[in-house]
Amino acid sequence: MEEEKETEELDMSKKPREEIAVFGLGVALNHLKEIAKTQKEIVTVLRYLENKVEALLDEPAQERLAQIKRRF
Repeated sequence: MEEEKETEELDMSKKPREEIAVFGLGVALNHLKEIAKTQKEIVTVLRYLENKVEALLDEPAQERLAQIKRRF
């Protein structure tokens, strides 16, 4: 006795487009969260390096650095 299995073909025109957009948005938000975390780490390292460089500068070099910073 052979059983016939019912199969329904997937009609993509019936699928709401919002599902795809929401799924894509979640992936994008997760990726943006990772980018923000990496960016925060980079800024922390750059501030650390900036402080180290300033500590090694002599007095005239620190004044020039302060003038450059005022421009930005």
